[in-house]
Amino acid sequence: MDRDCLFEVVENAMLQESCIEVEVEEVHSYGAWVTFGGLTGYIDFVEVSWEQIIHPEEVLKVGCAEKVRVLLCFNPPKEDLAGRRIYFVCSPKQAHPEDNPWSEEQRPSIGQSMTGKITSRTDYGAFVSFESGLVGLLLREKELRQNDIGSELTVRVYELDVARKILLLEEVALGEEMNEEA
Repeated sequence: MDRDCLFEVVENAMLQESCIEVEVEEVHSYGAWVTFGGLTGYIDFVEVSWEQIIHPEEVLKVGCAEKVRVLLCFNPPKEDLAGRRIYFVCSPKQAHPEDNPWSEEQRPSIGQSMTGKITSRTDYGAFVSFESGLVGLLLREKELRQNDIGSELTVRVYELDVARKILLLEEVALGEEMNEEA
């Protein structure tokens, strides 16, 4: 297929909100470069996965095929600082909406108890990560005891802002945990 036909396929995928399969060419801390039949595309770091990652190489591997949703197309192509011609921007994350931990089916509700791990601490509280990929904030005044990074604990959702993707948590007392399970 020539470049014009390939670009038409990519552009149609964007307009129809459908997916294409690309090959991962390079993975960097800021994102990844992919190709679709010779057209270069870009995946931004925040579009790699619904889960929290430190580096895109945790998910993307050079030479592997990846299902993506096309977010933007450029005709004529844009050039990056290295002179690379970029024809499209895409997202593996958006190709898998069923994995979105903020979807109505998956997100927790106010009052729901969950078990997670403390991943970092700040002056105002601790960040708690959950298996679903969500991260919530356990404010210092809602903490019942000092918990170390890596500690597993049970928390309850007391505030949820879906639009801003904010999950505020309070620690569940040990006796309460047993009462909730009964």
